[in-house]
Amino acid sequence: MSRWVTLDRDVLKRTPGRTGKSLALLLFGTFGAPAAWGVQFVVNYAIAADSCGKQGAPLRLLPPGYGLEPIFLYIINVAAIVVAIVAWFVSRRFERSVPHDTPTGIDAILRIVEVRTLFLARAGLINSALFLAAILFDTVYLIGVPQCSG
Repeated sequence: MSRWVTLDRDVLKRTPGRTGKSLALLLFGTFGAPAAWGVQFVVNYAIAADSCGKQGAPLRLLPPGYGLEPIFLYIINVAAIVVAIVAWFVSRRFERSVPHDTPTGIDAILRIVEVRTLFLARAGLINSALFLAAILFDTVYLIGVPQCSG
């Protein structure tokens, strides 16, 4: 009887919520970069579309000389890059906190909780890397192509 309780506590100590690591932080690591890319894409599109009028002519929302739209676009892109990088590091921290051995017997049954954490952490590593690449491609496009080019 005590073996079950001991094994259960050992497994639960290494999972989110038991070591001060929250499930919300794990989910941020998994979905932070895709969410950052989505916000970056929508906001960039809205600002760029609003600042360009018909047939690619710039639409002046602010008085001449202000031109703050490009600054907002760069700020949004830098913020999305930072969020994607932080999400990658959060996922990496969770991935490293789970042991990578292959238990047998009763330990394998109790390992199910750890496997969930490991899966979400690895999914976060992949998501963060792929969406960071998408954000960087969007940023390169923003820098390299003139706004309102049609």
